[in-house]
Amino acid sequence: MNYWMDHDLKKISGDAPAYPEHAIESWLALPVPATEDKWKAVTGRFSWLLAELATLADSDGEKLDGVIRDAGSQPRESTVREMVMQISAHNSYHAGQIALLRRQCGAWPPRRGGDSW
Repeated sequence: MNYWMDHDLKKISGDAPAYPEHAIESWLALPVPATEDKWKAVTGRFSWLLAELATLADSDGEKLDGVIRDAGSQPRESTVREMVMQISAHNSYHAGQIALLRRQCGAWPPRRGGDSW
């Protein structure tokens, strides 16, 4: 999720990050960061990227209506608004997967409580 939020936020800011040739290139080399400090760095980056996305979502209409042109192998255009919606849908999809896996492992709902219906 960090990879794609970072990738798309860079595109929105005017950078031209390369689109990965294969999906595996958007994954961490190891499935879980090897140390507690690395885990904190990854989750801190996730929180920061979400905050950047929220700030962008709260922008004025002019900013959200801006057009982003992707010059990849299949050129296309999207508005910033469309990209924010796509990032949100992508994150929601994967958050649901995580919740399902945690539930199957007996680790959901979280210990601190929450809805469990």
